[in-house]
Amino acid sequence: MSKNILLFCSFTFREMYPQRIMWVSEIAKLIKKINNDYGVSVLFFNKTMFKRHKDDLEKSNINSLLINRNFNSWSELYNDFNETLESLNINTIIYEGAKIAFKVCHFRNEHLMKHWYEESKKDDFAYINFNFSKFAYLLYFPFMNFLEKHKNTRFIHIIDDPMELDFSKLVDDLNHINVFEYKVNYRPKNEDNIILSYPLYYLSNNHTDKLYDFTFGFSSDGQIHANEQGNIVSRIVYSEHFDYINDKFKQHDLKYNLYVKHKVKEKSVNTLINSLKYCEKIKESYFTFVLPSYRMDQFSVLRLIEAIAYNCIPLFDASVNYDNIDFFKQNNEILQYYRDNNLIVTLNKAPKLIKEIKHNHENILKDIKNLEFFQKRSDINNYINSIKSLL
Repeated sequence: MSKNILLFCSFTFREMYPQRIMWVSEIAKLIKKINNDYGVSVLFFNKTMFKRHKDDLEKSNINSLLINRNFNSWSELYNDFNETLESLNINTIIYEGAKIAFKVCHFRNEHLMKHWYEESKKDDFAYINFNFSKFAYLLYFPFMNFLEKHKNTRFIHIIDDPMELDFSKLVDDLNHINVFEYKVNYRPKNEDNIILSYPLYYLSNNHTDKLYDFTFGFSSDGQIHANEQGNIVSRIVYSEHFDYINDKFKQHDLKYNLYVKHKVKEKSVNTLINSLKYCEKIKESYFTFVLPSYRMDQFSVLRLIEAIAYNCIPLFDASVNYDNIDFFKQNNEILQYYRDNNLIVTLNKAPKLIKEIKHNHENILKDIKNLEFFQKRSDINNYINSIKSLL
């Protein structure tokens, strides 16, 4: 049976994450290079993103699909979605980045999402009038409905965040594979695959003049206690002392971009910029900073990869016990290099460190890229083998 593959990234839902849409496009092109007879389609929910990438994908003989978000009932959506995929005989779906719908479904509650989906089958208009809920469910419900009807579809879930909902728990008896490139402490250990690291390859020849010494942005709700919902201590501390940290960068006469979204003592501040502009700032910067994700035992590996791909060195937050993080147990050479070269620092001390090591940026970056983790991800054949193993 011929393979007809659909690729979808939940971040095509909005325009905020252009680097993620680029990832989907590049993976689609690589699949065609592996076997040009494969039928490959990329699904978009966002009309702007669809128009932006359609012509480029068509040059590689890749279909671009756009699903109408302005549906009036769930049955209308399900019929439209199923007919589109059935017309292309889709038998393999690669789904990346199951968007975390915090306001709808906190912290991996698959049981609740499954319950809401069942409600949508009983009531054709359930939740339809609540836009946030409607669009959050849109990323799950049509896939769940299609997979229920097409049990033999191979569903590959590329998990890049430990808080994502797990499709194997949303659809019963699914022909399913979870891909954890970066094992985490509180998820079952499953297959390792380097597919998420592909930006390290296709951006490897990217060169951008450096305009800034440092760029970093983060968000925090200072109202949440550190032990609630896995919120991160350092995020709260840094947000509460943001003005002090900002002054530290000014004192060291650095060219920097520091963005924050936080709420401290009923005072809300939001200086964050959109992801497209933020990526450009990272490209133009010598250094950035990596905070924990949602828990102190979870490291933002994608932030590390994106930064290195843009030739920007990410400093690590010193408030984290990295010895407890699975990623560093598997890739200890990265942690050892950072420790040996004093690249682990609190945010308020980062300006002093940057001033001291900026002259050595090129050598440090070269050393990091020569570590085994990054060397493995600089060979196109390793990505080809990873994709073949999934298909």
